[in-house]
Amino acid sequence: MHKLRISSLIVLVSGLFFACNPLGKPVDPELSDNYYFTKDQSGVIFSPMGNWFELGKTAMNIDASSFEVLGAYFAKDKDHVYYQSKPIQVDIGSFRVINEPWMWHIGLDKDHVYSFDSYNEPKVILNADPHSYSKSDFDWAEDQNNHFYRDQIVAVDHETFKIVNDFFAVDSIQGYCYAEDRFESFSANVNHFKRLDDYYAHDDQHIFYYAWYVRKEPVFSLKSLPYDAFSQVRVLDENHLRIAQKIYCQGFLIEEAEANTFELVGGMYAKDVDHVFYWGQNIPGADATSFQFDEANYSFKDKNHTYDQGRPTQ
Repeated sequence: MHKLRISSLIVLVSGLFFACNPLGKPVDPELSDNYYFTKDQSGVIFSPMGNWFELGKTAMNIDASSFEVLGAYFAKDKDHVYYQSKPIQVDIGSFRVINEPWMWHIGLDKDHVYSFDSYNEPKVILNADPHSYSKSDFDWAEDQNNHFYRDQIVAVDHETFKIVNDFFAVDSIQGYCYAEDRFESFSANVNHFKRLDDYYAHDDQHIFYYAWYVRKEPVFSLKSLPYDAFSQVRVLDENHLRIAQKIYCQGFLIEEAEANTFELVGGMYAKDVDHVFYWGQNIPGADATSFQFDEANYSFKDKNHTYDQGRPTQ
């Protein structure tokens, strides 16, 4: 009887849900899952992915006879171009979108390239060529003349510039490091500048690491770590590096670390034969021999204490 009541309640709720659904058919399902006819097909509703119940809906004031979907977040009628549900100030006759990944929030007309944010406000990307502009990922774009990092032109050699990894780039003149809204140049042997992994790059004399956060604090500092033989370089993880007998955490030397016994424990903890480290800092009094990750309690401990963010708690 109890199961029958639950089933009846589910059927009732489902029926009410579908009865209250204001959305009709998608206007153009091949281009967008955000624009829907009203049930009587007299108007259009913008609803992200059709999830009106959780993400909301907006009835649009449009000319139904000329309305058409341009892309995932763009549409137009005879009087306006719309981003999501709001009309925007662009050249209607020449406005277009490119339905490719990373271009879904970019609009172009004969004069400008526009980038749109979550507040629906268009931003003109200064000096971008609307006839050749293309984004390759969240951060990077280029046109026939320039490269752009987060919608800003960067002063690089256009023909030879290339992305090396998540933090480094290079052209025929110099190296570049970037994170968030920072983009900086530095000297390197560009003929030997290569990717080491997603976080590290190198030339024939140095390992480069962009210290974005150190011990949870933003520093935005390029670290250039010399090496004699590349065979002595070993990436331990995204934060730890070994060069010969030296251990680095986020590009900073761990002075106390004994390289031959150094090992990662997890959660920014590491240890060697005599020390335990957290974010590259020695934890005074921690017992290296017994220090471990306790899987049962999901914690880090030695024979004397449990540790939270590098500090003993008991």
